[in-house]
Amino acid sequence: MKFLVFCFLIFSSLASYAVFIKDVELTGNTKTKLSALIRWANIPIGKEISQERYDFVIEKLNRINQVNLKSVSFEEGIMKIVIEDKWSLFPVPMVTQSGDYFSRGFLIYENNFLGRLGTFVPGVFWTNSGLNAILY
Repeated sequence: MKFLVFCFLIFSSLASYAVFIKDVELTGNTKTKLSALIRWANIPIGKEISQERYDFVIEKLNRINQVNLKSVSFEEGIMKIVIEDKWSLFPVPMVTQSGDYFSRGFLIYENNFLGRLGTFVPGVFWTNSGLNAILY
């Protein structure tokens, strides 16, 4: 009976394991800002979180399409994140036609604008009515 109580205490203490995140260090970034990663993954700096919540934060970091996540480690309250920025500037041709109406041009798609993991798309195109522009 004592063995069962001992096992219950061990497993209940493991289930409630928590980590305290004092700070976050980011390396390998050439463009992406630390504040963008903290916001995107909702990393609670200065708070104690459960192991389940910590695993969810790492999963959110893995889901960021603008960077390659190399590693995440946790040492003495500091979460160390190593990433590699992906190429984030893409030219996109735009060609449409409906009857006599035509549109020809291109967009410049930027999916990590100013390192904030946001999208910015300016574009210019020529139509029957002249030169037009778009900004998204």
